[in-house]
Amino acid sequence: MLSIKLFIRLFVYSNNKKESRNITEGIVKPLNDYINKIKYKSNKPYWKIDGMYVVEIKIEFNDKLNQNKFNKFLKEISNNWLTLGMQDEELISSDTNFIELEMINIFFDYKSEIKLDCD
Repeated sequence: MLSIKLFIRLFVYSNNKKESRNITEGIVKPLNDYINKIKYKSNKPYWKIDGMYVVEIKIEFNDKLNQNKFNKFLKEISNNWLTLGMQDEELISSDTNFIELEMINIFFDYKSEIKLDCD
């Protein structure tokens, strides 16, 4: 069975925790059919910028998620991604298609079958 796990950190403009969680849910909504488990690790005000929250989530996907579906999800968030890490295990964008989303980091489990293919 395919095991795909992501850690996602979102920097969202929000007035409170509930709103920042709703924004996060809206951003990951296109992947809902492929999510086995989602866990909120953190949801707190960003100490550097008033009115911004940092939301951290871990997502485990089922085997229905493939590279094409994931690429489509990435393009819904942004057309400009930067890969980081020795094995390109991090994806980051600060030029997003969501007005509430300032920046997003996506960290891949190094064993993941899904790769950082956003071209």
